[in-house]
Amino acid sequence: MINGNEIRMKKLEIFISICVLFFCSVRSYAIPDCYAHVDQVLWVVSDLDRTISDYGRLGFTEVLLTENAVIWSNATGNRVEARLARANLGGALVNWIQLQEGNSVFHEFHSRYGDGAMALVHRFPDGESMHAEINRLKELGIGLLDEVHLDAGGEDLHFFLMETAAKGKYTLGFTYGRNGLEGAEKLDPVNRHSMRLNQYAFAIRDPEPVSDFWERIGLPPLEINLSLIHI
Repeated sequence: MINGNEIRMKKLEIFISICVLFFCSVRSYAIPDCYAHVDQVLWVVSDLDRTISDYGRLGFTEVLLTENAVIWSNATGNRVEARLARANLGGALVNWIQLQEGNSVFHEFHSRYGDGAMALVHRFPDGESMHAEINRLKELGIGLLDEVHLDAGGEDLHFFLMETAAKGKYTLGFTYGRNGLEGAEKLDPVNRHSMRLNQYAFAIRDPEPVSDFWERIGLPPLEINLSLIHI
């Protein structure tokens, strides 16, 4: 016989909120300091106008919009069109990408997961240090997924995306130098409700293998918060 508590538990599913919080603890690990800060997010959406409107109601009104952006893939040579909006969400620089027809790593992500944040990008001081880290990761069995250029109205956004999503649950991305900062520095983090970003979190069902994967490449263990979400 199933009691009331068991019935209630059947209506709940446990998700683990994995907070990607590296901060100064990164310094105790033999990895570049840039991992302590997420520079920006690559975020694929199906309706860019609605996304901009929804965040505008929260007070985030400064947006750089590129109607005819072009994504170029070094891995395939494909060039696809997209709409791009860049915004500063309380200190978090986001790139919202609405895809047009074509094929790219962004299309593959969207067809599998739908709308969502695909990659967290870290900024290296120069190309040499970034490529040294890419080579270190390759020695650990983590390859380069793609090198992409995103033409944002004359400003070339250059990203290197690693093959981490399958085991790490998000794509690790890199950029370097002042790439993309000309536009980003025009965006003010101030918003109507003075909201500030303080963490990035992902919901997964089995956290230990994910944390083990990131530890294997030198990152500290992920901070794991157990929470119940009604479904």
